[in-house]
Amino acid sequence: MAEFKEVMRQYDRMCRAMESACVGCVLHLEKMDGCRGFMMYEPARAEELIMEWAKNHPEKTYLETLTERLPGLDTVLIPKRTCPGWFVPGWPKSQDGVCTAQTSTCRECWDRTAEKE
Repeated sequence: MAEFKEVMRQYDRMCRAMESACVGCVLHLEKMDGCRGFMMYEPARAEELIMEWAKNHPEKTYLETLTERLPGLDTVLIPKRTCPGWFVPGWPKSQDGVCTAQTSTCRECWDRTAEKE
């Protein structure tokens, strides 16, 4: 079983991904009477469906988001030598070669899940 916090985070992400209310929602398709009741009375099945949806709809990383905006970007060189802070508003930038995000490589930051704008 997944951690409750992660299941709820994915549930929220899944709900936000639906274009119109519950249309296409795996919980709604399973039980037409609403997801909250389904989650309360069949929590194990609801968790299974939510985490399966999350697996089939992976979150994009900062690098994937940037390469969508800038096709042809060198995806090998950029994450090795460039801090995401120069591209992502509010990101802690490296200053004088010292990483303020406290990671060992720039790649670690590039591989983080991108925040929705």
